[in-house]
Amino acid sequence: SFSSSSSSSSSSPSTIKAVIDAIIQEIEDICAGLEPKQATAIKIALFLRETNKELIHRAIDVAGWQLCVRLLYATIETEQRGGQTTHERDRRRLPGGVLIALLKQNVTKDQWQRIQPPEHRKRRRRFPASMNKLGGQREQQRRRRTAPATGTTQARARSGPALIDATMEYT
Repeated sequence: SFSSSSSSSSSSPSTIKAVIDAIIQEIEDICAGLEPKQATAIKIALFLRETNKELIHRAIDVAGWQLCVRLLYATIETEQRGGQTTHERDRRRLPGGVLIALLKQNVTKDQWQRIQPPEHRKRRRRFPASMNKLGGQREQQRRRRTAPATGTTQARARSGPALIDATMEYT
């Protein structure tokens, strides 16, 4: 059966390597007879206990198995250093989540679009700017730029068409 040991800072590198070697051998036994890309995806998913094997398989298809294996090693190193927190910093990422975050940082936007699950590829609904922190700040900045004032105001230089006339009278 597939099992893993949690490593503490007092674990020696040789003990960690022995555990990793045992896990790799167990995964090799499970993947015997599969095609190489599929076997690599299953190996990475099992090693990190990631349930979304299809995502890993698409990552290997789009980004290549070499990058995915390098990111697997980076994930292991990150986990040994204590892991990674989520964007909100309210909890620790699971190992599979660390791999996915590293993958997103190391592929192009087009590649990431092809790796994402089909249900995530749809155009996301945009919430009003006040629904999130950054959007709220941007909304406040937009209101300050376009807020009516007495007298004449100059529009800021922008690339593209001006949103307001260069000089406008506000009453």
